[in-house]
Amino acid sequence: DLLIDSFKNVKSVLYIVGKGPEENNLKKLVNELNLHKKVIFLGFKSGEELNKIIYNSIAVILPSQRYENGPYSAIEALSLGKPLIVSNYGGLPELIDKNGYVFNNKLELELYLKEFCVISKSEYYNLCINSLDIYKSKYHNSNYVKNILGYLNKCIH
Repeated sequence: DLLIDSFKNVKSVLYIVGKGPEENNLKKLVNELNLHKKVIFLGFKSGEELNKIIYNSIAVILPSQRYENGPYSAIEALSLGKPLIVSNYGGLPELIDKNGYVFNNKLELELYLKEFCVISKSEYYNLCINSLDIYKSKYHNSNYVKNILGYLNKCIH
């Protein structure tokens, strides 16, 4: 609801991917705010279809209001070089390092959403490259295993 409410004054389209227990309430909110042309529910997606949606997006927004340590959806976005806009909950802020924004409240979220609508090509390109770099350094198979082995080696010695 925070994301949908923040989208009232943003000149872009929001695609919501996934299903959940709040879906009907969120659809009701979209209708109440008359945002049915700007907020589109795509339902559950996976595999190549999901990758295509992420790849064609400007950014991936994770407005979680509950703690998440390392959501797979964020890692998928990083692997496709997409900037992230995330809430300041759990491990989400740890995924941001010059590849997006962390928001604390509705006003900050709205500010970052508007910023993405006017960002320069070079700034956007840098955010995308930084997302890919984070994915490669932390989550790509070879580096992930290397990082875990390094951590285990420190624990043993």
